[in-house]
Amino acid sequence: MSLWMSLISPISASGGLIPKQPALPRFGARRRRASTTYLIKVRIGGRQRWITLGRHGPLTPAEARSRARHMLAQIDSGLDPTREREQRRTMPTVADFAERWLTEHVALKRKPTTAAEYQRIVRRNIEPMLGKLPVDDVALSDALRLHSTLAPQNYLANRVIAVLSAIMTYAERHNLRPPASNPCRGLERFKETKRKRVMDVAPAAKATCLSVIAWPSPPRSASIVPSDPPPSLALSATFICCATCRAIPF
Repeated sequence: MSLWMSLISPISASGGLIPKQPALPRFGARRRRASTTYLIKVRIGGRQRWITLGRHGPLTPAEARSRARHMLAQIDSGLDPTREREQRRTMPTVADFAERWLTEHVALKRKPTTAAEYQRIVRRNIEPMLGKLPVDDVALSDALRLHSTLAPQNYLANRVIAVLSAIMTYAERHNLRPPASNPCRGLERFKETKRKRVMDVAPAAKATCLSVIAWPSPPRSASIVPSDPPPSLALSATFICCATCRAIPF
């Protein structure tokens, strides 16, 4: 066992830095209380930094050296391996980012009724199942699971996936997900039964029927022959009055 390796074994509890390995000068270890941590000392962006590689025990000295060589090679080539760690630490959850999407995008660019519907879908369907996931961790399997749980309500299931897809696209625009990584892309939607619209004719029916009923008729003693309502008015009244009794789909 080398001198450096022997220093990694049980050390005095005084703590402090363990001498760096001569063959890898920027690689060393630090003793804190009852544990020893492997680290490297580097300069990134003009700042000196200590980057932790892992704790001794779960990480062997050989694995720590291998990890140190790999990370030092990345840094020497101009990459910053700590950026990904920092991004992971600050990555918003689906719940947080969905609220941001509702505030920054939907509220400004959609009708109030549409915004209210999107908000209901986010809070009632998306957040309970996916809300705690980091927004960049949402995968196709998560979207499929969400879609399948709403299978009895196929129309709602498809609307929920459409809203989730919009949130994921918005995350891509803010560089929180890689381009073209939307997990809802290619997800097969449920078949929907075409919804029939029912004409709301109650107000018009009431007005037209009243106009026909109130059509003036001369007294019986008058010599004038009573006139009937105009054919167009009579036809409209018949159509609309029937529509109020039985909805006419079109």
